[in-house]
Amino acid sequence: MKARKDEHTRYFRTPSGSVGEIADSHADAGGLPDGAVEITEAEFQEARTSWEAGVADHVADLEAADAELAQEAYEALRTAGIPEKSARRLSGFHAQPS
Repeated sequence: MKARKDEHTRYFRTPSGSVGEIADSHADAGGLPDGAVEITEAEFQEARTSWEAGVADHVADLEAADAELAQEAYEALRTAGIPEKSARRLSGFHAQPS
């Protein structure tokens, strides 16, 4: 979130460890969520970067697992005598078998 000229951005960490930001129209407006503590922008950015890397790693793990399942299905279909083109379409496997 990009703050406007007349906004003050505050960064915080909740008791659960998640981080957030609030843009206020003046520095002492409103409060933080219950139990949250104010942190620096650098701490916020570090936590956000770490979270984004974790999400990317998780997505890569899920994609690798999907690819492995597709290959296993393809190989099972081929073993059962299904033609290659049909086995690829049914399994979703399109890479070269390993």
